[in-house]
Amino acid sequence: MILECAVGVNGAVRDVKVIKELSPTLNDAAVEAVRQWRYEAARDASGQAVEVQLTITVAFMLHDDAGK
Repeated sequence: MILECAVGVNGAVRDVKVIKELSPTLNDAAVEAVRQWRYEAARDASGQAVEVQLTITVAFMLHDDAGK
């Protein structure tokens, strides 16, 4: 799935939007997970922290544990 978000000058993720969906349950799980991520702030040429927009791809791997 693909998400878009903003990363503020403090490195916190906000304004997470689903761009390409999988399912409502997986969408909610991915958005909640990405909201918890923290980044080192991006910096401009003068070294000032700046807000940036990111596009994030989240891949899910489903496992069949029935054979255990």
